[in-house]
Amino acid sequence: MAPSESSGARLRRVNERAGGSGSVRVVLRDTHHPREASRFALQWHLTHACEMHCRHCYDRSKLSPLGYADAVRVLDDLVAFCARHGVIGSVILSGGNPFLHPSFFEIYRAAIERRLGVGILGNPVPRADLERLVAIAKPRYYQVSLEGLESHNDSIRGPGSYRAVIDFLPVLKELGIESYVMVTLTRGNVEEIVPLGRLLAGRVDHLCWNRLSQVGEGAALGAPSRDQFVTFLRDYILARVTAPHLMFKDNLVNIPRHQLGLPLYGGCTGYGCGAAFNFVALLPNGDVHACRKFPSKIGNVLEDGLEAAYQSDAASAYRRGSTACDGCAIRSRCGGCLATAHGSGLDALRERDPYCFWDERDEWFPEARVAEIPKDTRRAILAEHRARSVAVSGTDGSTSCVGIAEETGSAVVSPEKV
Repeated sequence: MAPSESSGARLRRVNERAGGSGSVRVVLRDTHHPREASRFALQWHLTHACEMHCRHCYDRSKLSPLGYADAVRVLDDLVAFCARHGVIGSVILSGGNPFLHPSFFEIYRAAIERRLGVGILGNPVPRADLERLVAIAKPRYYQVSLEGLESHNDSIRGPGSYRAVIDFLPVLKELGIESYVMVTLTRGNVEEIVPLGRLLAGRVDHLCWNRLSQVGEGAALGAPSRDQFVTFLRDYILARVTAPHLMFKDNLVNIPRHQLGLPLYGGCTGYGCGAAFNFVALLPNGDVHACRKFPSKIGNVLEDGLEAAYQSDAASAYRRGSTACDGCAIRSRCGGCLATAHGSGLDALRERDPYCFWDERDEWFPEARVAEIPKDTRRAILAEHRARSVAVSGTDGSTSCVGIAEETGSAVVSPEKV
């Protein structure tokens, strides 16, 4: 690199080369596990301000958001971090409702000008706001949330919220913005997600789900039992064969895939649990967390800078994950969910995800069950795998619930929404 080349210019060069035949091979390497990432995502909760009051919200603290000048400093720091490590960068703008930040559109423009992939996790907004975004540049995607069918959803997110999302999805489609629906898996909706997915076929580009993190107000909601979860997972895997818009994000899906002889997915962020590896979360006040779904502070971007936060002892501990997963055959694409373990009252860095069924995998997914799956279904699963592998290898890695789970592990990052 020439001495005069700016970090922004280098990032642009990295992005351009990564998309061409001369792909760069500078990557983030994990010193704890055999994995490396060529992409990095910052999930930025611009503000906690929100017009909704969802019953599973894990953080409604009143944090003052950064002003525009400091926001630009954050973006430049992210660009410099990605240039230093030779990785492709993306920023995921979330909240609260990110549109309620007084400088939202200016921050969005600044991110686009820095050639970062930009995704949005938000609520339905007026068409005029979307058109204003598109006038700057289309976001990579726009993710909204539902919690099940209409009655259950509105009991969690408020009356009329289901219909608001249903009416918003066609607007995204008309403007050519890729759409995602995220569902938080709870005891109350475990039997509604597959029906919801079928209902949304043709209306949304992708649907995926996260397990409930019993943190903040989410602690008052019931989580499914492990048996309920594994039964749901089995049903979802089969439903996805005929409903390809259903996506995977949860790392534990790799247990049945391993058992059924299918290629492993990338897991939560493309590389199993990506906390403080190829993904970090930024709170409105500048605090950097390894994961947004539970308290996991590793630094402050204004006081320490992103690099120092990433290299901190706390970040290293979260990258390592739970020592209970050491030696597991699928660790590099799994690691369970630290937030779920924490929300269940466990030591997330020493105890295993309470939903892990690795030791019981032969009971839930015996090898003989592979023979029970019709040959046409098995062929469909493998064909879908190959198609998605090709498609994902060409993306920019800034996706939300998308590749999360994509098989290639080519950098997909899954943001969470408050």
